[in-house]
Amino acid sequence: MVTLVNFRNESKVQESFGNQSFRMERKTIDLEQGWDYMQTGITKLKRILEGLPEPQFDSEQYMMLYTTIYNMCTQKPPHDYSQQLYDKYREAFEEYINSTVLPALKEKHDEYMLRELVKRWSNHKVMVRWLSRFFYYLDRYFIARRSLPPLNEVGLTCFRDRVYNELHSKVKDAVIALVDKEREGEQIDRALLKNVLDIYVEIGMGQMERYEVDFESFMLLDSASYYSRKASSWIQEDSCPDYMLKSEECLKKERERVAHYLHSSSEPKLVEKVQHELLVVYANQLLEKEHSGCRALLRDDKVDDLSRMYRLYHKIAKGLEPVANIFKQHVTAEGNALVQQAEDTATNQAANTASVQEQVLIRKVIELHDKYMVYVVECFQNHTLFHKALKEAFEIFCNKTVAGSSSAELLATFCDNILKKGGSEKLSDEAIEDTLEKVVKLLAYISDKDLFAEFYRKKLARRLLFDRSANDDHERSILTKLKQQCGGQFTSKMEGMVTDLTLARENQTSFEEYLGNNPAANPGIDLTVTVLTTGFWPSYKSFDINLPSEMVKCVEVFKGFYETKTKHRKLTWIYSLGTCHLNGKFDHKPIELVVSTYQAAVLLLFNTTDKLSYNDILTQLNLSHEDLVRLLHSLSCARYKILVKEPSTKTVSQTDSFEFNAKFTDRMRRIKIPLPPVDERKKVVEDVDKDRRYAIDAAIVRIMKSRKVLGHQQLVSECVEQLSRMFKPDIKAIKKRMEDLITRDYLERDKENANMFRLAAKRLLEIRQAFRQAPSQASRSFSTALNYHLDSPDNKPDLPWEFSEANKSKVKEILSYYPSNYKQSAVIPLLDLAQQQHGGWLPVSAMNAVAKVIEVAPIRVYEVATFYSMFNRAKVGKYHLLVCGTTPCMIRGSREIESALLDHLGVKRGEVTKDGLFSVGEMECMGCCVNAPMITVADYSNGSEGYTYNYFEDVTPEKVVEIVEKLRKGEKPPHGTQNPKRIKCGPEGGNKTLLGEPKPPQFRDLDAC
Repeated sequence: MVTLVNFRNESKVQESFGNQSFRMERKTIDLEQGWDYMQTGITKLKRILEGLPEPQFDSEQYMMLYTTIYNMCTQKPPHDYSQQLYDKYREAFEEYINSTVLPALKEKHDEYMLRELVKRWSNHKVMVRWLSRFFYYLDRYFIARRSLPPLNEVGLTCFRDRVYNELHSKVKDAVIALVDKEREGEQIDRALLKNVLDIYVEIGMGQMERYEVDFESFMLLDSASYYSRKASSWIQEDSCPDYMLKSEECLKKERERVAHYLHSSSEPKLVEKVQHELLVVYANQLLEKEHSGCRALLRDDKVDDLSRMYRLYHKIAKGLEPVANIFKQHVTAEGNALVQQAEDTATNQAANTASVQEQVLIRKVIELHDKYMVYVVECFQNHTLFHKALKEAFEIFCNKTVAGSSSAELLATFCDNILKKGGSEKLSDEAIEDTLEKVVKLLAYISDKDLFAEFYRKKLARRLLFDRSANDDHERSILTKLKQQCGGQFTSKMEGMVTDLTLARENQTSFEEYLGNNPAANPGIDLTVTVLTTGFWPSYKSFDINLPSEMVKCVEVFKGFYETKTKHRKLTWIYSLGTCHLNGKFDHKPIELVVSTYQAAVLLLFNTTDKLSYNDILTQLNLSHEDLVRLLHSLSCARYKILVKEPSTKTVSQTDSFEFNAKFTDRMRRIKIPLPPVDERKKVVEDVDKDRRYAIDAAIVRIMKSRKVLGHQQLVSECVEQLSRMFKPDIKAIKKRMEDLITRDYLERDKENANMFRLAAKRLLEIRQAFRQAPSQASRSFSTALNYHLDSPDNKPDLPWEFSEANKSKVKEILSYYPSNYKQSAVIPLLDLAQQQHGGWLPVSAMNAVAKVIEVAPIRVYEVATFYSMFNRAKVGKYHLLVCGTTPCMIRGSREIESALLDHLGVKRGEVTKDGLFSVGEMECMGCCVNAPMITVADYSNGSEGYTYNYFEDVTPEKVVEIVEKLRKGEKPPHGTQNPKRIKCGPEGGNKTLLGEPKPPQFRDLDAC
């Protein structure tokens, strides 16, 4: 450190001395005389900088030097030497550099040269600072008036031109050599490098050009070369984990170098170079190493190494794609191995054992999913690429068949095994809930979800009807999970089945009360009837069997009871699902027989005769041959031979005769005689195929209604996209359904282009006729009812529509909340934004614009806009009045309120008043039934700035008219309750129910079951 002098009041000294000089008489100073004096000061400064014995500047010396320059610059022409002093200022630096600095630098090399350079640069900056003070007057006046480079800049420029430009190449080489030494593990002087590299930045005078061009570019090339050599060696010698450890350590050290001496702007460039050479160039070789690559790490569960692999590659553009591909291939291979193992086991073992193995398969697949989901979450930090890879891998092997059973069937059977009584899966309640959650996640990978739904519904029906369900709460729980995963339509029938059973129990209680009140009607048999809703349950065969008289009486009694409750419903008896308990009187002991209704009907025939032929039984019961053979086989050829067959063979023929086996006995007092199992798989598949045909038809017509004219390939593509949420439609099946719709006059080919389709003119005519029959509803009510769009001058697809500039930024903000591959999830907020912009309603062109933003087919947007009532698909008034039409509001007078609004405004529902201010519509429950009736005012008066919903409770016909008039005047009526006496939310007359403590829940003793 060079200490010259310490002027704490330097500016005051300059000011006072300057003012004094103006007051004093002074002599003219010649240039040579003045410069000779300045040279003494400059020489003194040089000697101090060189470390030679020299006293420091005192205040008087400094003031004399400053005054000399001041006087020489303020003399009258031709003695104003400002320009000459400016030039000599530069010459002073050049002379010092040429005579002292350069020779000192040239005689040193490598690290010694760097140390000398740092010293010389530090001295030069001191010299610039002091000479700038001596020549300060030039800076203040002469340089400012002439727009010349300031003194400080001139001094630095001299160093750059004389020293830097001549030596920067050698300096660069010396610095890079030291960096490479440090990379090899040698200790270096980091502070020295920091000071040297700071020179590059300071020489640039605030710009990074000198640092980037003269040093950084060469340093990056050297780094690339260095790590290229290292990588080529390591990739041959090291395992994948060792290579990654070295790479991670190198990247860490390079970041440390930046922190210690490189400029911070070098970090991303340097890291990118190192990553490229170490990780990108040899990526395939590294990841595919036979015994230690990515596959081996996955196989051996090397969690730490996989996490390191993610850390290394996730910041590299597309760096994770090969890792994700290997991950997908590995998971697919493991899944395929499980499927093949189950297939082999099922082929080699008996049918019942094979069924168990298939259940083991589902359990193993769940465990596989759990394992690799942990990898995705913990090792791969929930990256979307790995979620996608896991999904695609599971979709591959989860849609394979095992021993003729589809994955959908296996999954439904697995659920049945968990939920039914006596299932092989003995789990706690918490474990069951956890397993059901995982099953539903697994369902997401199965393409034929409709097939799963049908198999599950069949098995659910058996659990419910035969009281095999272990826990009603678990049944409801999985339905809730399925509903969240697949939507309400997926579980609507299943939920109806569960509700049916609850209602059936209440119905049975009423029936028992009916029998108690009418003893004469009691058939003398304990009768339990389960009344079901046809639309919820699977279809079952119904035969007009000739029931025994005992059963006929039971049927008639229940029929009489049911007619007392309703006369508008028809009962269809499904005897095949019934169960009977018969008291069998055998020689050894009486035995209770638990049989089906059909089996009971056969056995009851033997109450009147001991022996019957096959044809006798067939005639008396009126059953089909197929069903009768099954029944007689179960009673005479199976484990429990209640009937003796002649001849005694293991098959039943039409020439056989049957006799009651009075000698039958068993160690149990109650036995259940099962029917031979029926493979329902074929029927389920047939039913699903039939439903798929309807679904494809509906999808095609729905698409054509919205698009009107569409090319063949695009129609097929949109149809596949719509249906893929429930099943993977076959392209051939879609084409076949298109031809069928053409035959049925729903579609027609374009006469000029056979590849173009349009909705048949006949169907369009029907729609238009229906439209003309309801003119008061206009396009709003008709399109809402049929989800069909009819063009109007202000609502047609070819009208231009796009988000405003202000809203485009909002669109970006909305999309930023969703992963890039889930943009379609933003459909509702984007539709809401479009509705705001368009004044409270959504034209079809706005829906198309939203579809374009989220990159989906327009039909996907139409489905959402037509489903949610908050989206208006026709013009509404600035104040859209919505009347709650649900039961509590209707009971409290909502219809009268709607009539009052329509009469006062002179419009019908769906119409807009002539002044454009008001329209009236209906709204679903507003969530405040206790304050019924209610209306909502959707306020669109702010235009594209947004709209508000205001809720008005306890309204009356007079009050809603008053609200309308206040809105017409531009006032804002207070929302909330319109009843001034209401001080709380509750019934006006106080509570009538729920007055006591709730009953405790009923717990089932699982151990006793």
